Amino acid sequence: MFENIGGKIKGYAKAVFVIEALGSLAGAVAIAVGIGGFGGFMMFLISLAIFIIISYLSVMFLYAYGELVENSAKINKNTEELVRKINMVAETQGVRPVVVQNPPPVNRHILSGPWRCKNCDTQNSDSDRFCKSCGASRD
Repeated sequence: MFENIGGKIKGYAKAVFVIEALGSLAGAVAIAVGIGGFGGFMMFLISLAIFIIISYLSVMFLYAYGELVENSAKINKNTEELVRKINMVAETQGVRPVVVQNPPPVNRHILSGPWRCKNCDTQNSDSDRFCKSCGASRD
């Protein structure tokens, strides 16, 4: 279900664009029929162009997000492969292997409310991660 999610997001963006483009065509035809004549034809062309551009812009961000997800997965895979290769070389050289660690999770209950610096006793606001007086970390 969650395999190739970036590709699925991009496919969804393409489908949404096609649906919006068909809706744009229907809307432009309705406008042209309502006006009639040469003016109706000109309004058809103008409204179709505007609707298609709006449709394209509306799905561009969704498609870009799919690209971002897809590329993040590739970067993760390449990083794991690179660490594996480095560790293989490290083993042959008798060097300590590379260990990739994820950063520890932030304890949100610690980061709520004003806090007093342990280093200089300065009162700091809720949004400060470092002391505004001495620069010590909130942790």
